[in-house]
Amino acid sequence: ESLTKATGLYDIWLYVAELVGLPAATTARVCMTFLVVGSTAAFIIWMESPIRAMFAEVPAGTFPNALTRRDEHGTHHQALWSQAAVVSVLILLPLVSIWTGTRGSEEFLTLLNDMSSLSLVVPYVFIALAYVRARRQGMQAPFQMTSSNRVATAVGMLVLVVSALGYFGAGLFALQEDPIRWTYVAVVYGGPIALIFLGLALRAVSLRLHGTPRR
Repeated sequence: ESLTKATGLYDIWLYVAELVGLPAATTARVCMTFLVVGSTAAFIIWMESPIRAMFAEVPAGTFPNALTRRDEHGTHHQALWSQAAVVSVLILLPLVSIWTGTRGSEEFLTLLNDMSSLSLVVPYVFIALAYVRARRQGMQAPFQMTSSNRVATAVGMLVLVVSALGYFGAGLFALQEDPIRWTYVAVVYGGPIALIFLGLALRAVSLRLHGTPRR
């Protein structure tokens, strides 16, 4: 029998419990409960940590003042709620593909997996570009991977190429299907691009309102 993304982990725990002589269904449910609780806690920390990095040390005018304001505990409440709203929208957007294809939970989890992977790949494209540019301009940092700008630039270009290939390869299987799933392709490729341009537009407006020159 084959495993599916929707119930694969549960089926594995069923099989393991049977091998060791434990109640299969109960053991599988307990293990899956621990996995869900642990994953939820990890996602909460993962969502909160970038907020401190993104909104704490950015130049004035990059984000609206409401997003960079902290409370007495140093927490960016407005930024946290704003990011939660954005994440909720990103989770709901893939449903467009499911509504048009109606392939059940397997299709849903496949698309979520692809979108999650893209959310990790796309930032590395910009990080690699910024790193290569900074090293070429003679950036001096407390810690450097290597003192050679050529080696650092080569590593940065390698990260850039791998990240770009990961992005462009995410939806190739959908383009090879017959018929082609154009809605899925549009969500996978167009979603990150649309968000990037939206972020650039909001940053330009914020800098203009604060009178901060663009760099």
